[in-house]
Amino acid sequence: MNPRHFCVHLAAAFVALLLAGAALPAAAQGSAFTYFNVAGSSFVPRGTAPAMVYQTAGCVSRASVGDYIVYPLQLPDGSQIKYVRAYYRDTSAVDLTIAMTRYDGIGGFVDETVFDNTGSTTGFGSTLSPELNVIVDNLNQSRQLLVNFGEASAALQFCGIRIAYFSDVLFRNGFEN
Repeated sequence: MNPRHFCVHLAAAFVALLLAGAALPAAAQGSAFTYFNVAGSSFVPRGTAPAMVYQTAGCVSRASVGDYIVYPLQLPDGSQIKYVRAYYRDTSAVDLTIAMTRYDGIGGFVDETVFDNTGSTTGFGSTLSPELNVIVDNLNQSRQLLVNFGEASAALQFCGIRIAYFSDVLFRNGFEN
């Protein structure tokens, strides 16, 4: 059989299965995580507290203790967020507080996860949030990643965040709605 005809027949069979209500293969259902990474140096102070101090390789510390540093999280609509992992360099007895917060645009908010790096690691390390089941709804919600420092010192550095999520979006043309 001609390879081109084989591909056309395979695609037609796949469409027929979908129309018949058959389940997609696991790979097509987004069985593998997609990752979104943000360097610590991409975060900005939320309030009027002094800016961060750049250390090295995307890691930052605070010149003085203040409000959270934040980053707006933008993921594909309908994605399912499963984990937030924070990376740090910690030689301090104090911890970072990491959060992912959802806002509804009319004054309401929900902390979808809040966790600390438990000062048990000295040096570079990472800490993982509990498992989440957060569905991204860009029409009605916005999300922000937040980090708060327990002290102002180069001994406590925030290096970044990685979001693990599933996205069943196979193709996008920008005209879905």
